[in-house]
Parts: sequence; C-alpha cells; structure tokens
Amino acid sequence: MTGGGARGGSSGGNKAGSGTIFMFYGEGGHRAEMESLLSHLLGRREGINCIGLAEGSALIATIVNHRLIPMRSKYVRWLSLFLIPPALFYNTAKTFFLMLKYRPKGLISTGPGSVLFPAVLFKIFRKKIVYIENCSRFETKSLTGKYMYLLADRFYVQSRGLLALYPKAVYAGML
Repeated sequence: MTGGGARGGSSGGNKAGSGTIFMFYGEGGHRAEMESLLSHLLGRREGINCIGLAEGSALIATIVNHRLIPMRSKYVRWLSLFLIPPALFYNTAKTFFLMLKYRPKGLISTGPGSVLFPAVLFKIFRKKIVYIENCSRFETKSLTGKYMYLLADRFYVQSRGLLALYPKAVYAGML
C-alpha cells in the first residue's frame, strides 16, 4: 500500500494528540532496531500511539505505517541522482501532511538519511526529535548521524566508543 497507511496491530490508530510519536525507519538494520525499540516502548507505556514512516517496503506489522520513497539505490549509485529530488519532495510533503493529521509530539529515528528533511520540519514546528545512531557504528560517525546530532533534542549511541565523537550523546546500550 503506497498512498495511505498500512495498518498492523492495535497499538496504532488514527488517534491524534498527546501520545503520538512518529517512528522513522528504513529497511534492514534500521527496521530491526526500531522493532526492538518499539517492543521496549509499548511494553512500558500505555497510550503511546506510534506511527511508522517507513522508507521502502519493510513495514513493522504492529503499528500504523506510511511508506516513503527511498532516496538512494543501494545497488546502482548513479540512479540516486535521479531518486533524490522527487523522493525529497514527496517524503517532506507527506511528512508535513501526516503531521497535520496526527499532530505528533515527536520523532524517533534509527536512520536512514532521508530522515533529515522531515527532522527539519519537526524542528521548525518545535517538536521533539530523538535519534539513535546505528549499532553498526563503533568508531566513526554516520553521515546521517553528523547532521542529526545538530538537530536532535536527544541523541543516543549504542557504542561507548562514539561518546568521544558525540560528546552530548547518551549511551543507551544495544537495542
């Protein structure tokens, strides 16, 4: 389902307001980390309405999801030049309209890079932003992490080695 939302279990819904959080994730490891985070969140707090903004086709079944267009091709690098402009426009516009619909309090992301422009929207509207640097990073910053470190209200790392690179980060351990 590409246009609207794809719905999973009962923790999501069309409720707007106080407990709504957008969960921005991609495929592969980003999705696995978000699923782990969701299991921790939903197990501890009643009334959180999680809305997934998923890049690609890998959707988390337990929340309402809205698909976004991938901004790059993992397999054909030159193709990314043609993917970025329409994906950037579409993903930012869709995020804006979903913000109007759900009125989220914040955004949590485990990556990918396409979160940057939606994060700028959240900053403009004074919404909270939480970013979790990918667990595959031990000694170097990710490109997304470099920018999200500047935008995020809370920035978490999963490796103690990254605390030297991100002095204001919080060590969270592995998801």
